[in-house]
Amino acid sequence: MKVLFIYPDLNIDVGWQGYYYEGIAMLSAVLKSKGHYVKLAHIYNLERSKDIIKEISTGFDLVAFSSTTPMFPYVQFCSKIIKKYFKDIPLLCGGAHATAIPEEALKTSDVDYACIGEGEYFILDFLEYLQGSRAKEDIKNLAYKTLS
Repeated sequence: MKVLFIYPDLNIDVGWQGYYYEGIAMLSAVLKSKGHYVKLAHIYNLERSKDIIKEISTGFDLVAFSSTTPMFPYVQFCSKIIKKYFKDIPLLCGGAHATAIPEEALKTSDVDYACIGEGEYFILDFLEYLQGSRAKEDIKNLAYKTLS
């Protein structure tokens, strides 16, 4: 499967715009070891978020965010744009914000799923679900939107 990780990192006021994030690096290594294609989109300014649509149009099976609470408004912003153009692509959010308040993360964004806690084993199980070989109810650490 093809997975696009999006990492919002708009800490402009502190002057650091890194290109490496430990959590995504570990998930990326796990996925690559199982033959999945992985790419990172590092959002360091809001103009970059427009490029995400072009990126996704090349054909991804999953878009996954990692976010802290201060960066979550950018997940909300990007998820809304993505769902405008790609209604059927699943959006997953992990990281500190989704772990701390997964229901709130799902309720206040266009993200479909949240990973609660560590994601190294979770991400493989989640891709099995997307491929149809596992039930989402059987995945530990998964929160998701339900139809009302």
